[in-house]
Amino acid sequence: RICMYILGIVNHKVIANLYLILGLGGLALGAIYSLFIRLELGFPSMSMYMSWDAYNHAVTVHGIVRIFGFVMPVLFSAYVNMFLPLTLGTAEVAYCRLNNVSLIIYIIALFYLIMVIMCENVIGVGWTFYPPLSTVNSFLMAHSVVLMLLALVVMGFSTTFSAINFMATVLIRMVGLLRSEMGPYVATANATSLLLFLVL
Repeated sequence: RICMYILGIVNHKVIANLYLILGLGGLALGAIYSLFIRLELGFPSMSMYMSWDAYNHAVTVHGIVRIFGFVMPVLFSAYVNMFLPLTLGTAEVAYCRLNNVSLIIYIIALFYLIMVIMCENVIGVGWTFYPPLSTVNSFLMAHSVVLMLLALVVMGFSTTFSAINFMATVLIRMVGLLRSEMGPYVATANATSLLLFLVL
């Protein structure tokens, strides 16, 4: 029933609330890993919680979950979904179904990311995936890095679809208006969407 409900959502406020709930879940998971890191740093001589590999794993998961599980869905998708149509005076975003598809892709990627984090316990490369750490060690680490990157690429598709939708909403609504009449929030949301579209 929940899946059918999520598949049928087209209201931008409900989608924004779902992004916010998922983002707060990512924030909580990142906070748990942050607690592990701080406990290990608080008692360095005891090594009471983690080995060096588990510490690297906690740093990696903490960074990835905070950036891609909290910052992207909450600070971009949730807030822009909630406030852009209200600021423009429209009832919805330009493409309601694309908004829904973006949410579904994000949910799938988030669950895949959590599965990779929980199943593959050898990811200890740092959240930036720099090659010295991500290419050494074992065959298993190479697989876990590829699976993690696959989850992040799928999340990138979700963000790209949202950015396209927000740019289209601004372009459709602002036809015939000057850029100076756009307003600061709309201009920043449009610029952020353009940058995310070009980067991702």
